[in-house]
Amino acid sequence: MLSVQFSQLRQSIIRREGCPFRHLVRMLRWALYRFPRRTRKSCKRRRPCSGLLKCAPLPLPAAATSLTETQHLQPKASACSVYSQKRSTARSLESGAAENNMEIKPTEIEALEARLRRLSRQVRWLVLYAMLSLPLFVVLTFTAYRVNTGHAGVLRARGLVIEDSAGRDRILLGAPIPFSADRVRTDTHRVRRHWARTYAAASAYMQWYQNYRHGAYGMVVMNEDGFDRVLVGDRLADPNIGRRMFEMAGVVWNDAKGWELGGLGVNTTADGKSRSVVGVDGSDGEAVHLVSLEDGTRGIIIGGQDGRLLIGKSPREGRFFRNKEPFTGFLHFDSSGKVNWRQGIPGRP
Repeated sequence: MLSVQFSQLRQSIIRREGCPFRHLVRMLRWALYRFPRRTRKSCKRRRPCSGLLKCAPLPLPAAATSLTETQHLQPKASACSVYSQKRSTARSLESGAAENNMEIKPTEIEALEARLRRLSRQVRWLVLYAMLSLPLFVVLTFTAYRVNTGHAGVLRARGLVIEDSAGRDRILLGAPIPFSADRVRTDTHRVRRHWARTYAAASAYMQWYQNYRHGAYGMVVMNEDGFDRVLVGDRLADPNIGRRMFEMAGVVWNDAKGWELGGLGVNTTADGKSRSVVGVDGSDGEAVHLVSLEDGTRGIIIGGQDGRLLIGKSPREGRFFRNKEPFTGFLHFDSSGKVNWRQGIPGRP
């Protein structure tokens, strides 16, 4: 009868159903669970502790103590026993991993965890950068494709200097043209060396040269030596032999040393009137000119060392042909400017 009661008590403790000491059993299990965690520092050398107070078996109730003789209930008595159970579990896991050709290395796991943390930080920063750059990208996109009907495809600048492969200034563009240190016209030392020395009165030439106009509203093309070869635009520069009597808009071309050899364009006089001129010069001065003057005179001028020949027609009181009545014909001037031959066309005014 007594054995039957002990058997029933044992089953009730194990199942925790209907046991009169079930609360005591729960407290005992809780104490056995909490006690090793508090005494883990004493067992960190992975060997049984010598202390009697920290790792001593916990006292059990009398009934439970009597039941230990049956070897059906073996409570966790110390922290060292708990550690031994965990160590045996780890060894079983390692043995299972070895059977599956796997090797567990704590250093590799730590390296993987650190790498995972770095990747997580990088992903967070990448998301932040993307969120910040998205508005800027949208603004730049709309700005790039914005249609400006007023200035679409227009490049605005006050001046432009184009150099050759050697770094010399070759083309000047602007309104007015920009300054260039390679240009002979704006270098008085080079002007004296190249142009003034061709005259007997070099000092007088340099004084006159100070009043010359050297700018232009347009384009000037220079050669590798810095001499002006082609001028295109408005208010073109004066030739290096003297000032113009009018403002010229058109094209002028020079020789390799900067001496003017011709041009075409519209000349504006001081009183605001315009005349169209096409001229070709020679080394000794004006050669052939085609003119259409503001007073209605039309003619061709052929010049030379011995004078000039005028062919054309002029209205009354024409200053070009020096006529009082309307004139159509030929007129020759000598080198001093005196008329030595006049021939009108019969039947023509």
